[in-house]
Amino acid sequence: MSPLWTALPLAALAAGTPRRFAHTVVTDASPEALWRVWTDIAAWPTWDTELASAALDGSFEDGARGRLVPLRGPSARFEIAGVEPGRAYTLVTALPLGQLRVRRSWTAADAGRIAFTHEVSFHGLGGGLLAGRLGPRFRRALPDVMERLRARAEGLRTERA
Repeated sequence: MSPLWTALPLAALAAGTPRRFAHTVVTDASPEALWRVWTDIAAWPTWDTELASAALDGSFEDGARGRLVPLRGPSARFEIAGVEPGRAYTLVTALPLGQLRVRRSWTAADAGRIAFTHEVSFHGLGGGLLAGRLGPRFRRALPDVMERLRARAEGLRTERA
């Protein structure tokens, strides 16, 4: 019997493998608008279809901790790491025998636009098992999640105009 992820249509998945994958979207939103959406953790469920709620204890900075409540599965603590203010950060979630890391970053694209990327990776002794269990669902969800994020960030640009 083949793993579930081999039966999924590739066009519906973020690029990569179940253990490490990424998706990039180009947007007209400003870097500031994107950063506002990324750092408004309580509002993550408005664009992340896998979350019921999210909260941060304190301000958005290296070492800040919070809690994620997914639609399916138990809640999890997370930590913010590798913050490059206005540009990138990593969300680190400890899982049994491993960890999930989501790196969010943006780069300049053509015509004054920006390209933002979410890289998802599973690490540690249980990384392969976690990737096999969670990776396919996350890979399927990521393109839609990022389109929702793009729309939200572009909406912020419109609200300020």
